Amino acid sequence: MGKKLLSILMLTLMSIAAWGQAPAGVEAVDLNLPSGIMWANMNIGATSETDYGDYFAWGATSPYYSTLSPLTWNTGYTAGYVEANAPLWDGAAWTKYNDTDSKTALEAADDAVVANWGAPWQMPTYEEYVELVANTTHEWVSNYNNTGVSGYKFVNQQDNTKFIFLPAAGLIEGTDFTNKGTLGYYRLATLDANVESAKIFYFSSTAFNNTAAPRYRGMTIRAIQHPNFLVTLKMGTDDASNWSISPNTGEENTLVTLRYSGTRHLKSVRAYEKIDNNPLLIPLTLEATADGAISITNAASGMQYTKNGGAKTAVSTSIPVSAGDVIQFYGTKTNVTSYSVTKIGCTVDCYIYGNIMSLVNETYFPTAKELSTTSVFAYLFQNNTHIINHDTKILVLPATTLSVSCYEGLFDGCTGLTVAPELPAETLVNYCYRYMFRKCSGLTTAPDLPAMELATQCYKSMFNNCTNLTAAPATLPATTLQTNCYESMFESCSKLTTSPILPAPTLAASCYLYMFRGCSLLENVTCLATTHSAYNCTNNWLQGVKSSGTFYKASAASWTTGNATSVPSGWEIHDYVAP
Repeated sequence: MGKKLLSILMLTLMSIAAWGQAPAGVEAVDLNLPSGIMWANMNIGATSETDYGDYFAWGATSPYYSTLSPLTWNTGYTAGYVEANAPLWDGAAWTKYNDTDSKTALEAADDAVVANWGAPWQMPTYEEYVELVANTTHEWVSNYNNTGVSGYKFVNQQDNTKFIFLPAAGLIEGTDFTNKGTLGYYRLATLDANVESAKIFYFSSTAFNNTAAPRYRGMTIRAIQHPNFLVTLKMGTDDASNWSISPNTGEENTLVTLRYSGTRHLKSVRAYEKIDNNPLLIPLTLEATADGAISITNAASGMQYTKNGGAKTAVSTSIPVSAGDVIQFYGTKTNVTSYSVTKIGCTVDCYIYGNIMSLVNETYFPTAKELSTTSVFAYLFQNNTHIINHDTKILVLPATTLSVSCYEGLFDGCTGLTVAPELPAETLVNYCYRYMFRKCSGLTTAPDLPAMELATQCYKSMFNNCTNLTAAPATLPATTLQTNCYESMFESCSKLTTSPILPAPTLAASCYLYMFRGCSLLENVTCLATTHSAYNCTNNWLQGVKSSGTFYKASAASWTTGNATSVPSGWEIHDYVAP
């Protein structure tokens, strides 16, 4: 009702064929490049910025050896880095990335970075190497930080504290190491015009350049990250609660839909704000603000955590934390399917952010969108008064396929939360959001709720007793209701003044039962039902609201004042006119 589709931004999400995990110590360095791309601080396979790391043929996702010192070749690779061992070479021709398939750059399935570190890391292309050279200050360093390692340093031109160091790691041809300490050869994802070779980034102490080299040689790799975006309204946008943005995160060229349901006539809106990390790619995280502990009651078997990027550890009953510690949670592979009896508490305030799906899918959580187990996250943070929102990092609940009671009571009694996560599902199931934010007294704004297909008690008491909630969704768009679907949804939200638009023409049994009871400041309600005779459908739904107000109805509907199932005494009734 009254919705206007403002713009559709055409984009494409990157597909990931395999997922690894970057080791501890890996950082994305912002070199202030025009594209926003960030470069890793160390090579693939390295443990520090001066470590050479591993050597890869072009298109290989692992090295040909098990150890470099002593050199131990894998079975079948004792000849080393020769054409006969090259990926996609059948002995006579290239089976992929050749003269006939029109493929000019490595796909994710053949990208060593994706295989070893996972998204959002990937191999740089030739164009991305050119951008690095053109937009940084660079110099040869013969003894980097007194380590005895030589290589090139690339420095942010706006902030010289941000830089990367590429060691001169040489290469491997056959079984021979060549030019270690004097020359650098870094693989790029781009195929050369001569398909026998691929582009590389080459440097010596006196020069650096791009060139091409045979695909079979073993060379080092430095990874990159493309920028990710959080889609938000421009700071200061009026009428912000009437906007919905879906999805609200993505890489450049992701399809984004902006909808406005208010009364103003608008031509455009600025909606992009770059952030350093896509929250879909960050595991569920608690970041401590002080010394204390994170307590786990009835930890699900297989539940794991990392502290400050360290090794994954099985969750016990308590995780001691110091101020600034970052705890990230995972389920073991896909074996953990439910946390229905697990509770996570904190003894000190902790920022909560990242992707809750890491609890059920540690490997593929950035793309996971389905919940299949009853009560999977039910009451997980119930009465945890110490979880709080981060200023720049957000919590995401990206599932679009839900399970029965999946989020029931998830944040019940979490009084420190001020911002609720986006809930993108358009088809709901029984009890899915029941009690989800009940007694979240710090919450001021409800998220957009786009679901068109409802279920029994799906929104029951969702915001019950959110005593500081001032903004409900502009509309609850479903036009076919279910039994008790909105029962007590906003009950005792004592600062709420305006209801969402309720467009459903026919009501269901107990659908609006107690929906706004105790909303003592509520003074505007829009309900477009023309049939409201179902059992208990509006029983005490406006009990205890403001003594005077305005009720907007469908022109064909008949409503009266002065009884518990209709409009309060002292209110005016008007026909609704769509903006």
